[in-house]
Amino acid sequence: MYLPVRTIIALLFFVAIILLQIFLCKRKNKWLGLIIPIISFVFSILWILGIPYYLSMSALTLKIIIVFIIANIPTAIFLTIYFIVRNNTKKMGLIK
Repeated sequence: MYLPVRTIIALLFFVAIILLQIFLCKRKNKWLGLIIPIISFVFSILWILGIPYYLSMSALTLKIIIVFIIANIPTAIFLTIYFIVRNNTKKMGLIK
C-alpha cells in the first residue's frame, strides 16, 4: 500500500512525542513527565472554546462532551505512559 508522505511525517511526529514522553518520565523530577499531558489537556480546552455557541443548549452540551472526550484521548495516553514508566522506574530503583 502507498502511504502519503504527510501520513508518514505525522506518524513520525507522534512516535517522537511518545519517545519524548518516555524520556521525560524517566527523569528524577516527576513534573517533567507531566508537561506533555498538561499541554495536551490545555489544547483540549482550547478546542472546546472553539466550538460555535449558536447551537441549541442540548446540542451544544452534547457536542462539548464529545469534543472533550475525543480531545483528551492523547492526554489519557500520555498519563498512562507517565504512570507505567514512573512505576517501572521506581521498581528498578532508579528513582527514589
